[in-house]
Amino acid sequence: MANKSFAKIKDIDAKYVMVLDDDDVLIDDCFVDFFSKFIKDKNPEIVFFKGSVENRGVYPRPEIWGKAPIYGSIASFCFAVRLDVWKENIHAFGDRRFGGDYCFIAACYKNTTDHLWTDRLVASTQKGPGRGQGEINHGERKFT
Repeated sequence: MANKSFAKIKDIDAKYVMVLDDDDVLIDDCFVDFFSKFIKDKNPEIVFFKGSVENRGVYPRPEIWGKAPIYGSIASFCFAVRLDVWKENIHAFGDRRFGGDYCFIAACYKNTTDHLWTDRLVASTQKGPGRGQGEINHGERKFT
């Protein structure tokens, strides 16, 4: 799970940022092309999509689809945020034991109004939210 170490990243050359932990896998081979077309001419602050959690189903959970994130019902691979939103809210990444990525997306959601939701399944993981094993070697995927 992501943590406050992301605040140290200063030189991101992208319009949107998506976090992939080391136990997450981008499973949609056409995602970057799809994402670019999906946001074209829209400039949303946050884009939400679906991810599969082994033995737990699809996230975000149906009860939050189109609504504010709820702890344990969304994972870091279920959203991408515009770089300016990333920079404004990066301080919100909490301690990994307390859902660092959830703290971040909750702050982003609270401080923005322009959100797009797509029903596309783009990533998967073997662990549920808050249960990743690779908190030391973070992964980051950038989309322009």
